[in-house]
Amino acid sequence: TLGMVAVSAALAPVRQLQRLTGWGAEGDSGTPPERPHRISANTCRARPLGTEDPPTAPSDSVLGGLMSRLLAKQNSVDRSSQPTEVCDIAPGPCSPRRHALVFGVPLELLASTERGGNGQLPRLFSALAAHLGRPHVLRTDGLFRVSAEVARVRALRARLDAGEHESVILAELDARGGEAEAHVAAALLRLFLRELPEPACTFALYRPFVRAGAEHVAAGSEGAVPVLRALVAQLPPAHQALLRCTAELLAAAAVEEPFNRMTTRSLSTVFAPNLLRTMESTLAGLQDLGATTAITCALIERRDAIFTGDLHLELPPPPPPLPPLLPV
Repeated sequence: TLGMVAVSAALAPVRQLQRLTGWGAEGDSGTPPERPHRISANTCRARPLGTEDPPTAPSDSVLGGLMSRLLAKQNSVDRSSQPTEVCDIAPGPCSPRRHALVFGVPLELLASTERGGNGQLPRLFSALAAHLGRPHVLRTDGLFRVSAEVARVRALRARLDAGEHESVILAELDARGGEAEAHVAAALLRLFLRELPEPACTFALYRPFVRAGAEHVAAGSEGAVPVLRALVAQLPPAHQALLRCTAELLAAAAVEEPFNRMTTRSLSTVFAPNLLRTMESTLAGLQDLGATTAITCALIERRDAIFTGDLHLELPPPPPPLPPLLPV
């Protein structure tokens, strides 16, 4: 009995270490559990985890089994620190169609005809602008300012990114009707602009635009239009088209200010952070908000003098309404 007590006391530190490492539940046999399987990034074939490691002979003692376990854990940590390859597997029949992602994709790619654009504007942006540009939608109270239901916007974004055509979604919004659906469409348009990897006014021209806003636009200088015209001319064609179409849409919304209570200044305050963004901290963007708002306001009010050239900005017709539901 005294011998058993002595052995139990000697093994107490080992059992404590077992519990700390998560091996204590395996018993005292010293035999490690069967190793799980994983998908190899190189061959895409199932194989036991750690087969590339040298085999470790199991020990019959508790301490030997514990050391084997610890060595296996260390080898696993070493492998996880190494870069892994991505297994590029072709989508199956039930997978979303290729290149379906629309949010957070470079503007030039979305505007290409291969992705459904017209060479200058992305298809989704054109459809949203046409949907929102109708007079009865432009008269929605608080358009572009009132927040939409976050869950609805996220759900619709997921459907668009999964490859569903925007005409189906916009037809659903029309079928539902009401101001809430107009705010959902407006939120999708702002989300599209906000998540562009490169904003409409590009990161490279952010500081020149801010200087122009502080030195000319905010001060009401007559030289503001030529300066902004020169800056806009430096933007890539797709960015020029997106900026001009946005200015046209916001100008149309400002005309309906008696109904939607959204002045040009109010619209500029909402859209300035979406059109002019900095790669620096958010605090820097907040400090420049006055200048960026003034620039956006000038782009709306003086758009005919700032935007030059013959840009093809025809918007597609709004989607057809959904057929009425049959009575149950």
